[in-house]
Amino acid sequence: MGTDKPDAERKMRYFHNIYLVYSPVQKLEATIGFDVGAEQKQTNSRQYHLWYSPVLIARYQPLTQLALAARCEYYSDKGGAIITSVLPRGFQTLGYSLNIDAMPYHGILLRVEGKLLQSISGAAFEKNTGTYTTLSPSLAVSFSYSFAHVFQ
Repeated sequence: MGTDKPDAERKMRYFHNIYLVYSPVQKLEATIGFDVGAEQKQTNSRQYHLWYSPVLIARYQPLTQLALAARCEYYSDKGGAIITSVLPRGFQTLGYSLNIDAMPYHGILLRVEGKLLQSISGAAFEKNTGTYTTLSPSLAVSFSYSFAHVFQ
């Protein structure tokens, strides 16, 4: 609960993240989640823009140092509270991703992730040419280090 607007334009925003993690066996994990939020359309208004995103995630960890995951999600922000869009139906997108996590040493994580976003409300993604498309692929490589073990 809060706002990200200056005091003069203050619009209250509410957000909830609900999820359930199920692990039928030690190396396999499934997550089902639902994010939902609302933001006032105008300051002191009783009307709200809503956005929501259901998600499914499957994660398989065959080795202590290796994990694979797949994610499928839907995102809807018809009122443009989070993502502004000129499309008549607002921003509505399906997302798919696959990632590989490698943990070569304690506290170090290397991730390679491929993602595809698919707009179902029209051509929402701008290309380098200035034209728009319904698909937005990406590939990311990241590195992270956890200090948690240092402070125990």
